[in-house]
Amino acid sequence: MMARHVAFGVAGLLVFAIEVSVSGAPRIADEVGTPVTITSSHTDTVIYLAKGPVPSRSEPDLFEDVGVAPLQIKLAPGIYTVETSGPTQSTGHEVITVDRSPVTMHVRTGDAAVRTFGSILIAAGVVAIVAGIVVVASFSKGDSSFDKYQFAIPFLAGGAAGAGIGVGMTFLGSTNVASANQTNVPKGAAVQAFLRF
Repeated sequence: MMARHVAFGVAGLLVFAIEVSVSGAPRIADEVGTPVTITSSHTDTVIYLAKGPVPSRSEPDLFEDVGVAPLQIKLAPGIYTVETSGPTQSTGHEVITVDRSPVTMHVRTGDAAVRTFGSILIAAGVVAIVAGIVVVASFSKGDSSFDKYQFAIPFLAGGAAGAGIGVGMTFLGSTNVASANQTNVPKGAAVQAFLRF
């Protein structure tokens, strides 16, 4: 009698395991939802979705891996957060609204190395500007043998140029997630996605 219950239990677990592996649909998907198509400029972009407006790098991780772009998934109407990643790509992050009309999104991937180098240039530029200010503030007018502006001006100009180039490289290396048929909501999230360092 006991062997028969164990056999039925094992058979039930086997059927459940097969059903889970056959369905393979992400938990966030909705069978009768709105079709959302996501394409990318690279073929190795992994797409993650979460319900609601979720901040970048949130703990606990609320994102679900839904596959590699290009992909199509059906979602229930509502607000979702899309994140992207790839081996050489910077992370993309965008909040979108899914309505009843189909949504098409395109991910323009940025290079993580360019973005990282831009961040380093920003930091070096800020340090050079601070050094220039310290040189100007630390030496008195009475010390006529030392021309403080001879050192301060190159520090300030070089720091400003380095920081400016770094900001440009950070923007060039950023990944952009954009919807082709809607404006991304809320507007503050789009600004936040570009100003993260």
